[in-house]
Amino acid sequence: MRNLRNLKLGETGIVKSINSTGALRRRLIDLGVTAGARVRIERFAPFGDPIIVNINNYNLVMRKKEAREIEIFEDNNVNIYNYDLTKKTRVTNLFPENIAKNNKYKIALLGNPNSGKSTLFNLLTGTYQYVGNWPGVTVQKKTGRIRNIKENIELVDLPGVYSLSPYTSEEIVTRNYIMNECPDLVVNVIDSTNLERNLYLTTQLLELDCRVIIVLNMTDLLKQKNKIIDIENLEKNLGVPIIGISAGKNTGIDDLLAKIRHLLKSNKKVRYNNNLYSESIENSLNNISDIVNPGKKYILNNRFKTVKIFENDELIIQESNLNQEQINKINELREKISQEYNKKSDIIIPDERYIYIQEICKKSVKNINNSQKNNLCSKLDDILTGKYTAILFFVLILFLIFYITFGKFGVFLKEFCESFINGYTRDLIVRLLKHSGASAWTRSLVSDAVIGGVGSVISFLPQVILLFGLLSVLEDCGYMARVTFIMDKLMRKIGLSGKAFVSFVMGFGCTVPAVMSTKILENKKDRNLAIFMLPFISCSAKMPIYLMFTSIFFPKYKSLIVFLLYIIGVACAVLTAYIFKDSLFQGEESPFVLEMPDYKIPSFKNIKLNIWDKTKDFVERAGTIILFSSIIIWFLQYFDINFRFALSNSNSILSKIGNLIAPVFKICGFGNWKACVSLVTGLLAKESIVSTLSVLYFSQNYKNITEAIMKDFSTASAISFMIFSLLYTPCIAAVSVIFREFTNKKYAIISTVYQISLAYILSALSYQTIILFQNIL
Repeated sequence: MRNLRNLKLGETGIVKSINSTGALRRRLIDLGVTAGARVRIERFAPFGDPIIVNINNYNLVMRKKEAREIEIFEDNNVNIYNYDLTKKTRVTNLFPENIAKNNKYKIALLGNPNSGKSTLFNLLTGTYQYVGNWPGVTVQKKTGRIRNIKENIELVDLPGVYSLSPYTSEEIVTRNYIMNECPDLVVNVIDSTNLERNLYLTTQLLELDCRVIIVLNMTDLLKQKNKIIDIENLEKNLGVPIIGISAGKNTGIDDLLAKIRHLLKSNKKVRYNNNLYSESIENSLNNISDIVNPGKKYILNNRFKTVKIFENDELIIQESNLNQEQINKINELREKISQEYNKKSDIIIPDERYIYIQEICKKSVKNINNSQKNNLCSKLDDILTGKYTAILFFVLILFLIFYITFGKFGVFLKEFCESFINGYTRDLIVRLLKHSGASAWTRSLVSDAVIGGVGSVISFLPQVILLFGLLSVLEDCGYMARVTFIMDKLMRKIGLSGKAFVSFVMGFGCTVPAVMSTKILENKKDRNLAIFMLPFISCSAKMPIYLMFTSIFFPKYKSLIVFLLYIIGVACAVLTAYIFKDSLFQGEESPFVLEMPDYKIPSFKNIKLNIWDKTKDFVERAGTIILFSSIIIWFLQYFDINFRFALSNSNSILSKIGNLIAPVFKICGFGNWKACVSLVTGLLAKESIVSTLSVLYFSQNYKNITEAIMKDFSTASAISFMIFSLLYTPCIAAVSVIFREFTNKKYAIISTVYQISLAYILSALSYQTIILFQNIL
């Protein structure tokens, strides 16, 4: 008997069984790797591992190690599916009778990752949305009000999941919300170009006591796939309303809203569905229901719970408060069915689901074209994931992002913004204050603290927007999934999977969401190691520091220097992983299973909203933390320890504090009190380093910030200062999230000490090395 690993590029086979156990087995089953599924080897990663497998007309990424656990038939013509299903109608309660209804409605948006769910959510809510975290977990949630309708409808964007099995935080959040919050309607968003895999979640959803409407998204792409979906036939088989739309092109939305409003006002109490299980399994489910609920009382989501008990779902079994006698009877029923079907009990229900799905897709989907080699996605992958071209293009894409952001175009936008704020705006406000008779200290507060401090950070906003926008394009077009595929083998060398690379890319934007995104990593060892590494990935808040110093000391090589700083951060993260992966963070290697989405044209609306979400946080911090710290710095600069106006800088409170710290950094080359104070304020927000230096130097009689910086820094100390800013402890918001996310708080303490120590050592080493070479030359 061969396994999937034995197949060569382009060869096909049929799945016989899965030999793996635990969460990996469950994930493979949920993604359609079940007995009878036809598989084909599509592509090998540039470093030979992982591989892309086509199954049920979509591409799945897995390592060769996981592929060895999947046994296949050598004869491709074998067919072990049995479509002789019972057609008995099953009745499902839509909602419990005791739930009070009012004029406010709550709708849950549910679907697989990459189904276009977020695009639809953004389209329906626009800017009328709130982003936060689910109580008790750091999985992000979005809520918003559907706009342009009279009804008060709150839309909840649930985390994208492949099934309602409780194996990840996202799945637990999604399942608990639908089961416990009882939304008035669940909108199941389906990628119409990948119907079979998406309908697996739908079959679970239809076993819950809730109203459901299915949204077939991306219908505009069906022609490219040579597919036609008979919506009327599909609707008849599933027993729920189905609407075809294209969220990306804003088509079918009016029909969707009309159907939603109709369903919300409907008094229909039950739903009729064709039963999808064979007679033996259906009888076993009825017996389990009698064991769990002998009095046949109404139990919310009883059908779903019964099926999950058959699947040995530990959470549902615990919630059902079953005694040992009941558990023994259920185990006997499960074992009997397992022997009858000659399969392990955990795969019987998923097999039945996919048999049913294949049957209705066979009737509802026409003109399926299984050839994918000649399509545009495959041609792009030949280049972007090719053995000899993948890494080259990845580096080029990253460098292009940095060149656009920090090159002539980005610098032009930054200088225009800076001249407007620190030139025209400052002069105008100072003249107005003088004309109104404001005191000298008031003019200084507004000019030096508010405009000088906050304005110095806001002037970098155009480049921040550019960086966020370009990263959003990569994510929205499907390239980031390719990056995880390309980088998995390299990431494995430092003890992580390719999935962790997504968190690192997010870290270029902000450390806080990057740390939170490590929830996608299945085991604790991977999650802890990734969190330990992430502070070394340079976030966008550090960008103003680099741009300030490179503009002054390296005006011709800004893009290159900034690029090298980011590389240094990545190198330190990798070094950290090598040091701690087998010592502080020990554990087994996590599996790597990932859907590979098709390329698509990025949605301008999605990119715009993503940029707005990120830049809003940047501006809010400028208007709160940075404004507050700028005013405090200004106050400490202008007053002495007796709270009287300082006669000179050397008598100010700030200089006293700075001078206590400065000797420590003398070996690093920036042992002046202004630089040291700015590093302290940088703990509040890294942008505060720039605003602090601006306040301190604007309060003196320098012609411009360049003259001031060049007086206190040399080329060597500027490099040393940037390296220290890159590597030392991130902002307080990031630190708090890191402390919360580590499974053991000692890791957070070790992490903080390690970051400061490494920053100090490399900063001092870089300065002393440059000075040595300068003296030699």
